[in-house]
Amino acid sequence: MIEDQEQNPDNNETEIADNAPESSVVSEEETAEPEDESLAPEKPRKKRFGWLIPLVLYSSFFLFILFTVLANLGGSSDVLKESIEQYLSENTNYTAHVGKLNAMHFFPEIAVDLENLELRDVKTGDVAIYIGKAQISIGFFDVTFKRQRFRSFSIQDMRAAAGSLLGKPLSFEYIGLRKEEEGAFLAAEGNLDGRPLSLKIAFNPQELADRGVYTPMADMQMILTLGEIVLEGVLKRDPKNDITLDGFKLRSGDQEVLTGTLALTRLGGDKISLKGRMDVLPHKTVLHPDLVLDLGHAPPLVQGQVKAGLFNTSDFLPAAPAIQIGDFLLRTLGPFDPALDIDLNLENFTVGEVDWGTVETKLTKEAQHLTIAPLSGEIMNGALSGKITLDSTQPLENLSIQIGVQGFDYAALQRQFDLEAEIEGRADIGINLKAEGENPDALLGALRGKISFIAGEGHIRTGALALWGAGLPGAVLPGMDNNTMLDLRCAVIDLDVENAIARTGTILADTAQATVQMSGQYDFQNDLLEMNVHSRINGDSVLKQPFAAHVKGAWGELGATKDTFGINMDAGAMAGDAAGPDFKFSGLPGLPLAADHPCRAHMIEAEILEAPPIESPPAESPAIIEGGP
Repeated sequence: MIEDQEQNPDNNETEIADNAPESSVVSEEETAEPEDESLAPEKPRKKRFGWLIPLVLYSSFFLFILFTVLANLGGSSDVLKESIEQYLSENTNYTAHVGKLNAMHFFPEIAVDLENLELRDVKTGDVAIYIGKAQISIGFFDVTFKRQRFRSFSIQDMRAAAGSLLGKPLSFEYIGLRKEEEGAFLAAEGNLDGRPLSLKIAFNPQELADRGVYTPMADMQMILTLGEIVLEGVLKRDPKNDITLDGFKLRSGDQEVLTGTLALTRLGGDKISLKGRMDVLPHKTVLHPDLVLDLGHAPPLVQGQVKAGLFNTSDFLPAAPAIQIGDFLLRTLGPFDPALDIDLNLENFTVGEVDWGTVETKLTKEAQHLTIAPLSGEIMNGALSGKITLDSTQPLENLSIQIGVQGFDYAALQRQFDLEAEIEGRADIGINLKAEGENPDALLGALRGKISFIAGEGHIRTGALALWGAGLPGAVLPGMDNNTMLDLRCAVIDLDVENAIARTGTILADTAQATVQMSGQYDFQNDLLEMNVHSRINGDSVLKQPFAAHVKGAWGELGATKDTFGINMDAGAMAGDAAGPDFKFSGLPGLPLAADHPCRAHMIEAEILEAPPIESPPAESPAIIEGGP
């Protein structure tokens, strides 16, 4: 036994260790020096991330089951058909009825294929919108990740009654995405109120070929045609899905009517911002709108500002191309009668070929009441004030125009036609007109009221009169050549307007060299002036006896003929000093003359004091003309 132990000492030690208590056994790891942890072997990853593998397996299995269910969920059951009808009825103002549901799927594409869709008026039951066939398909993951890509989109035989979508009947043979030789397009072909209608918007043809989907591009060429009206430009999209119509051109036939760039931005809720630039042709008015359209307001509200680098009134007359197209579109697209709250800043305010200056005002409209007030700015270097209102609440529209200009520089007006014209002087102008009529043309023809012009000291060379008509200086001021300088002491034009025809109350120009009186009328609608002129040379002159002439024609094309017998003119009226004690005129209410004004001695003060008052303007606005016809 002892011998065996001596021969196998290791076995003996092992047996002792096995029989020893656990607390008495010290392992080598406990007695060894501690080692650097960075050198320790890495623990197995299956112990650290062992939970991930089951999660992936379970998730994959769940998604597999989900997609399998989605792929099999669908078809053409009555339940799905009723779901579509309920969804459309709840999200439109109509009662929906689907004639036939061919198929509906949810994965791998969200797709619907139906026929004979009717949207009926809730009250009458009449069909407002009908769609013969509709096929729409969008990838499931495209919807999930908000990618704007269509597998297919096609609507055929669509008809909309007047008042359902637009103000006039609308029909489409086809609306959809399709590939043509020149690329891929969202295309539409139809008819609007008897006029052929077509639309083409370019989509990305490369993605169409590579992936079998239609994808809108960042820049998409667009062309819309309605009869002879054509709108073309580039639709630009940004990440916020805001849209800019860049470099657009609107034309009627071969005539360009509107060009520019417009940006539409969603502001949240029912508000849309509209900014850009519009050039109105043919007179090249340049507008810079910065507006907000609030569709949630009742009625819709348009507010903001419009600036014009050039504003030519000829582009906004009833017969102007832009106004004609605008009226047509409003009648065709349906009623749109918004409230307005717009600040207007119009530079280079031009009438015809004449740049009158600048106009600043606010355009407001509530219900059928339009107000342009207060007017401010500079007209021929004179201070502008006034107010314009148009009330359409009654069967006949009521127009009121009250405008005043203090310090009107008529020399600046003359120099627009002749830079070398020697003329100097200023005047005060008052316009107080009213009208009633069924339309703008009727209003113009019904104008009535008063127009007054009062000028003080000034100078004018007789040759400047030739600008308004050939032979005018010689006929009106006989014996004076074109180089005679006239020193103006007082000039008054007092016109009574009735049915757009201004008849003279008083027209007198008193100078140191000559005195001129006129009587007659001016037809605003036909731009026709017809006046009898009576003049007398003042001072020591053999031509001191009165002369008479007849002037007729349009401004700038006046013709003058001498009439030595003084037709329709009392020669005795010129006897004595010019602007004598019998010469009287009513002043301009709201635009008082200075105490030292040379015309003030002849003004009828009582008429100023008795002028009927009108509504007072805001405190911060300039004084406007008071009184009325």
